[in-house]
Amino acid sequence: MIRTLLEERFHLVAHRVTVEQTGYALVVGKNGPKLKQGRELDRSGCESWVESKPLPDGRQNQTCQSTRDDGDRTVTTTMSTNTNYGPMLSVSSRGETFENRTEYFRLSMPKLAESLTQVLSTGSPGMPMAGSSVVQVVDRTGIEGAWDVVLERTFGDLALPTVSASLEKLGLRLEKTTVPGEKVIVDHVDKVPTEN
Repeated sequence: MIRTLLEERFHLVAHRVTVEQTGYALVVGKNGPKLKQGRELDRSGCESWVESKPLPDGRQNQTCQSTRDDGDRTVTTTMSTNTNYGPMLSVSSRGETFENRTEYFRLSMPKLAESLTQVLSTGSPGMPMAGSSVVQVVDRTGIEGAWDVVLERTFGDLALPTVSASLEKLGLRLEKTTVPGEKVIVDHVDKVPTEN
């Protein structure tokens, strides 16, 4: 809708180009992977399941959420039967800092790289906001199959070190490299919109 509006009212003309940019490759650590075979989400830990909005591919999703106070922190636990990354259990703790532990069930390595792009970026990779930074991560592990993956992270400047420590426990690591990225080039746009 926004793109159509810009094209009709501001005569926006733009095109996309692929460029090489700095990013990370998800690779196997020097001692090899320590991954556990993917398993099913244990739904017994939660009783109040509700239907959520279906995923873009039409898959149904149910979520169950609970919140509790733990000293000066608020802890929120969310279980989802289906997300873009499959079944998931997320525990977020909010106080002076915001920390998160996410357990993915039956996650492939390309999907893990996609998740890491989301986790390490300060804006949405699909539509970054002004001042945000998108950190592109690509899978170069060569590992096939679906696995249980636990990622722990602290938001802000500590995101990369905490995520790297989680990956190290899985026998994986991030390696700085150049990765293909997409940029939008604006060829023309009017400063004033046309009349309604």
